[in-house]
Parts: sequence; structure tokens; C-alpha cells
Amino acid sequence: MQTRKISDVSLPPNVLLWVHLARIISVLGVIAIHVAYPLTAKWGEISTKWWLIAEAANAFGRFSVPLFFALSGFLILSRPEPLSVFFRKRFGKVILPLLAWSIIYVVWTVASGERQYTILSALLSMLSGPVADHLWFLYVLIGLYLAVPLFWKWLEGDSDRLVTYFLALWFIFVPFKNIVSMLFAIEIGFNFPLAGEYAGYFLLGHWLGQRQIPPAWRAAGLFAFFLAASLAIYGNYARSLAAARFDNFFDNYLGLLVFIEVAGLLIFLPGIEAGLHALPAFFQNSLANLGAASYGVYLVHMIFIEAFRRGYFGFQMSATALHPLYGIPITILSVFLASLLFTLVLRAIPFLKNIVP
Repeated sequence: MQTRKISDVSLPPNVLLWVHLARIISVLGVIAIHVAYPLTAKWGEISTKWWLIAEAANAFGRFSVPLFFALSGFLILSRPEPLSVFFRKRFGKVILPLLAWSIIYVVWTVASGERQYTILSALLSMLSGPVADHLWFLYVLIGLYLAVPLFWKWLEGDSDRLVTYFLALWFIFVPFKNIVSMLFAIEIGFNFPLAGEYAGYFLLGHWLGQRQIPPAWRAAGLFAFFLAASLAIYGNYARSLAAARFDNFFDNYLGLLVFIEVAGLLIFLPGIEAGLHALPAFFQNSLANLGAASYGVYLVHMIFIEAFRRGYFGFQMSATALHPLYGIPITILSVFLASLLFTLVLRAIPFLKNIVP
């Protein structure tokens, strides 16, 4: 009897491959930001050509963390479940990894000589904020998860108008207010507390992910993404040039251009689901496996960025170690692959797999 390898078996049609693809490009975007951003901050110290290359990698990666929030909203808000089950799952997905990786990054920071901690100062640092910059995502995610039961109640029945109303208010009081304040140098004092910060992306993922987007709009969504990222490059360049110092106003995750990037991808990506399921089984399974490992890659990637930059593997690799035109993509890919391999190793170890769920 002939047997087939798992890689030869197509995934069930209810597996959303576009979500896995979105996770992969999001974690690549996060790595791109962290690889390129130190170079963009060298405005005036490097050539304009080098700066623009780094800023392109930075701008085209800005959608990444907001898209992670949107994907969480899409996956969670449409699937109500008992609170005990929900919070038990979230503990394993967020609280445990946050505690584990906070400790790991404290040890890494001390071992690399960047900072010294006592046990008390380490605990206070974990309580007051992330001990590694990218872990802020988990702190925000915990707050959003605590609000999920309220969102579920709110979304019962015919809630489309309410969600649209909420998103309209969030857009006005967050991304739109942000750009108006910049363009006209006016500080607007009015706020809508419920429509604050990343809850908008959380609900945007649910709202757009559930809709049937006409095919004609898919290309428009992709075009909007590229247009917004290109405008961010130009905007940061123009503002930095005018100020004679680095000005990264358009990097704001809650800004209008990043919002357009995220919305554009949420319009485009679900529309290619059928095409992804038409791929050979090997590619479908690879996409699903990479998507499942993306969270672990996110958690660990900063260690490899620093290890490559410091030459811990016998060679240096960073945005500045080579010409940025190829140094940046090579570093992004190397950090991704090293982080992926490390994540897969951890996921194969019974206890340690819990810190890269």
C-alpha cells in the first residue's frame, strides 16, 4: 500500500492560508523595521541614497504590527467561546511567552553588557513595560484580550452598523486627527476614549475580514498599500530635509498612512485565498507551517539581529555591514531563517514549545 507524506496532502479548505501569508509578511515587516531603522536614524550622517534605501525597507514594513492586531481581531471576535476556555488559551499564547521572553531578554541584556539588573529591578522593568522593545506588542495584546468578552457581547446579532460607527469614530479621532494635527499644526483637544489606539485595528480585522470584497477592489487595496508606503518614504524625507534632522512622523503605527497600508492588505489578501488553495500541497503546507511559526520568530528575532550585528557567529551582518541595497534584504532573510530554525527547534522540545506557541 502506497502512503503519502504529510507535505503531499492538501490542507482542508477551511484553513485560511491568507492569514498564514499575512503572518509571514508581517513578521518579515517587523524584522525589516528593526534591521533598517538604525540606518534611517543616521539622517545627515549617511548619503541620501543609503538613507532612502533604508527608509523604503522601514516604510514598507510599517503595516506589520497593526496587521498582527487586525489578524487577532479577525480570528478571535468571530468565534465566541466560554470565558474559561478563552482565557486559558490566551494564558498559553501570551502571558507565558511574555514572562519567559522577558526573562530571556533580561539575561541576554546582562550577558551582552548593555545593562545590569537586580532581581527587583528586573521584576519592576517587566511590570512597567517591555524589557525588549518589540515585546510591547504583547502588553497591548493582553489589554485587548481582556476586552474581548465585551466585544463578543457587543457583536451579538446585527452589529454591522455599530462596528462601522465605532471604526468611523476611531478613524476620525486617531489616524485622521493625527494627520490633521501635523498638516495644520493644530492640537485637537476632543477625544473619544472608547476608540483609542489599537482597538481600532483589532475591530478592523474583524470588519474587513468578514466582508465579501468585490474582485475589482482587491487590486485597489494592493495599490493603496504601495501608495501609502511610498508617500511615507517621501513624507519622512521631506520633513527630515526641512527640519535638518531625522523626522519620522509617518512611521506612526496609528497614523493615516499606516492605516491605509493595513486596510489595503486586509482588502487584498482574503481575495487570494482561492489561489493559495490552488497551489501544490507542498506549498500550502509550507505556508501554513511558516505562518504557525511566525509568532515564535517575532519573539526571538531581536536576539539574532544583535548576534549578527555583533559578529557572534564569526562574521558581522547588518544594514551597514554591506551596501544597504543588498545588505538590508540579506540581513532580513538571514534573521528570519535563523529565528525560524530556532523556533522550530524550540517547538520540537516538549516544555520549551510553550514559549513559542
